[in-house]
Amino acid sequence: MKACSLPVWVLVCVPGIAFGVWMGTTVPSVDYNQFYSASELVGTTHSYEWPALKSLESPRTVPIPTARLPIVLFAHKLLSWMPFRVARDTWFTLSVLAFFAAGWLWRGLPRRVAFAAACWSTPIACTLAFGQDVAWWLFAFAAGLVFLVKKWDVIAGIAFSLCIVKFHLAVGIPILLLPL
Repeated sequence: MKACSLPVWVLVCVPGIAFGVWMGTTVPSVDYNQFYSASELVGTTHSYEWPALKSLESPRTVPIPTARLPIVLFAHKLLSWMPFRVARDTWFTLSVLAFFAAGWLWRGLPRRVAFAAACWSTPIACTLAFGQDVAWWLFAFAAGLVFLVKKWDVIAGIAFSLCIVKFHLAVGIPILLLPL
């Protein structure tokens, strides 16, 4: 496959990035709203009480209960000290960086093609728009793979343990590691 010039890649990627940013700024951040609200309540006895969560979430967007582990909510506490819009924009930016870092770390991907595909990926755009934490799981998993290949088993284990943010996906890690 012949390599494309930088202007061609820019022409391919910029519209996809623009679509993702548009989606991220117009779709209600329902998942992020639950992280933000529940992390505001972390350290109290009300983190999982629906009436308390609903009262915090309702003014911003559709309220949904949280099912995140307390450690995940506690890790998000720093962002809950910011105003919602600033925290949401910070989360969006950090999630974009986590997706790029995961793509950079993932072995065997032609980086330019992966970047162009990510720019046009509707699942990535939806994940960012809703404020989900999938990017963090993917980043932790990709980092774990890199450390495992380098035979840094303890650091790989720490990276894989960060996959607890999406514990239902982390169940499959042993199966995904079989080919290694």
